[in-house]
Amino acid sequence: MPDPPLVARVDPHALFVSEAERLRFEREVLPSYLRRSRWFAGKASDASKLSVSETMLLGASTHWAFVDIDYADGGRETYQLLLAVVTPTEAARHPEAALVPDTKADRVLVDALHFDFAREALWKLMATGGVRRGERGEVAGVPRAGLDAELARRLPASRLLKVEQSNSSLVYNERVFLKLYRKLEAGVNPDAELTRFLSERQGFGHVPPFIGALEYRTTDREPRVLGLAVGLVKNRGDAWAWALAQLRALYERAEGSADREFLARVRQLGARTGEMHRALARDATDPAFAPEPLTLADMREVADRIRAAARELPVLLAEKAPGAFSGSARQLASAIEGRATQLAEGTVTGAKIRTHGDYHLGQVLETGDDFVILDFEGEPLRPLAYRRQKRSPLRDVAGMLRSFHYAAHAVLVGRADRAALEPRAEQWAEDANRAFLDGWLEVARGTAFLPATEAEIERLLDAFLLEKVIYEVSYELNNRPDWIAIPALGLRRALRLA
Repeated sequence: MPDPPLVARVDPHALFVSEAERLRFEREVLPSYLRRSRWFAGKASDASKLSVSETMLLGASTHWAFVDIDYADGGRETYQLLLAVVTPTEAARHPEAALVPDTKADRVLVDALHFDFAREALWKLMATGGVRRGERGEVAGVPRAGLDAELARRLPASRLLKVEQSNSSLVYNERVFLKLYRKLEAGVNPDAELTRFLSERQGFGHVPPFIGALEYRTTDREPRVLGLAVGLVKNRGDAWAWALAQLRALYERAEGSADREFLARVRQLGARTGEMHRALARDATDPAFAPEPLTLADMREVADRIRAAARELPVLLAEKAPGAFSGSARQLASAIEGRATQLAEGTVTGAKIRTHGDYHLGQVLETGDDFVILDFEGEPLRPLAYRRQKRSPLRDVAGMLRSFHYAAHAVLVGRADRAALEPRAEQWAEDANRAFLDGWLEVARGTAFLPATEAEIERLLDAFLLEKVIYEVSYELNNRPDWIAIPALGLRRALRLA
């Protein structure tokens, strides 16, 4: 006789009433739930074991659960889940939330973030500095100093954003944005760290204001940031959408290039970026933020990363896009090797600082007359230690320059007149890049992080542009082969082949 549905025996005050039930949850429920969850990064890996390492009660029927996933290759990841036990009638309001879609059960186990009561419990915990204790550690709210008492006390209207992303995002009263990091790592989260540093300690007004955070604390390791709350910034969309709108209007005209008003705004964005870098470099007393000299060893490390990233290109190009470049793939690899060697030679001046780490048009909000920079998480697939490293801010600059080039050509994908419009796209990207760089340099002049000579600035920028575009080529070959022409053109230019 088959076992009864797991959810029929869920105790709302103790997520698992027995060890057998916990094992059934780990073996029968979790695998299928994780595979269909957008935020789960391990879909392509072979999981050898899934285990619930921690649970705690958040509200009357809401539970935090931390799940350890051991992979066949020896790796391990930890994810946080917020689970609730509801009636079938309640579950029917959000059918996509059910972990076990069995409406015949007396109770149904669901992703709690879809329900008001769980989102309100999260808010109260964070805003009041509350604590919830589990078997091994505790979750604590970390509100901003002097958080508005009324704001902290209120039970706000809330909603779960339905966007597809690697985290889960909640909005409260259209005033606060709370990002929950599904994948957890031990150590300081750069998104929370940099946002708080810029907002609270530096008073930099072009990031969302820090509201609070949620941390998981144990006695044997550094706290893990579970969530970050910031003020919701009124905006007209991200700068990527803003740039695409400008480009569509341009391509509808028979001739012409980027207009002066647009380029003035791009220059403004460059200046705001420079101001962000100045703020990040301002505290020489905090070891996590104090600028450090940029060395030739740093440049050699960049060259090594370029070589490592380029190794797979010949095989990928031969398999997926053999006509993307003139000449052989091996000749391309040789050209990359030559450029990498040049970039790692000569003198180096300037300083390395904390940077945004994953800077592009999608990480900037356009407010109508200004810009707000957000999402300091860095490259999500990289370890925290890598994402917190200090680097030349020209790496952020290179990311934004590549983003403008991408925008110029992304609008043309699928258009019959693409070939005819590509020269205008290149000119638009060149104009935008020049305006952005001019704005950034105007603010960066006189700082310790800027190299001493124009030649050194150009060499550093070339290095980071080459590193970025090689990553783009690999990404498109693996995910969107139809887009390979965009980074292929960028790579030819970076190698002085076009």
